Amino acid sequence: MTSSHDEVIASLMLHAIEKAASSFAVAVQRAPVNSDGELETMMAELARQERGGMLVLPSVFMITHREAIIALAARHHLPAVYSFAFFAEAGGLMSYGVDLDDLERRAADYVDRLLKGAQNRCRQRASGFYLTN
Repeated sequence: MTSSHDEVIASLMLHAIEKAASSFAVAVQRAPVNSDGELETMMAELARQERGGMLVLPSVFMITHREAIIALAARHHLPAVYSFAFFAEAGGLMSYGVDLDDLERRAADYVDRLLKGAQNRCRQRASGFYLTN
């Protein structure tokens, strides 16, 4: 599930998810939502599917509506994996994603090095991923 407000990031993530899913014979269905009403409708629709589940991709909409998403997933008995640990800490089934604290520390170090004149401007990748349940 994602919000169409974050279309570029969602498309990149969905491409990687679909590629991985095909090797496990798992079907991926895009589930865009942009309002509370769409959220309720989409969750009910996903729950009607046999052996369904949900990946909640990172977006501002998903973060700001996390309490409703967690409650609806529980009400519809829909297994869900969230992108950030704070979803699982708030009652969601589980999360798998980057360690935000580590990213912040590394970003601060990277900016510090650049401000001191370092010429290395390579993109940084997350080095830690955590499963929370």
